[in-house]
Amino acid sequence: MRIAYALTAAALATVVGAGLARTAAPDAPPPRPQIHVLADEPVSGNDAMHAVVGIADWPPGAMTMRHYHAGDEYATVLDGAIEIDSEGEAPRIYRAGQAYHNRRGVVHVAKNASDRPSKLSFVLISDKGTPLQVPAP
Repeated sequence: MRIAYALTAAALATVVGAGLARTAAPDAPPPRPQIHVLADEPVSGNDAMHAVVGIADWPPGAMTMRHYHAGDEYATVLDGAIEIDSEGEAPRIYRAGQAYHNRRGVVHVAKNASDRPSKLSFVLISDKGTPLQVPAP
């Protein structure tokens, strides 16, 4: 009985301690999605543009900074759910199998709208030499 109690108390202390560690840093920034670029190629007939194809892995709680793209972004949610909050529009949640389009220059924030990892594929057709995300004030 004492051994079971000791193990239970130790397990409880570990869980409570882990919970305290998570709540002890409320100002810690949320995780960011992990971007994997699969291709970056010039757009046929327009040397000033390029197309970037990639996958984004979103851990639980992940979100982007406020940003825009120097081109059009097309994305398909492969797993989980992603919320897009674009300026001037109501936030929208896209689930696995759904696609969305972020227009050039529209400021938005994207976040994992699931309590588990999410994943999406994207194509960004934008001005050559610009970053994938341009920070917005």
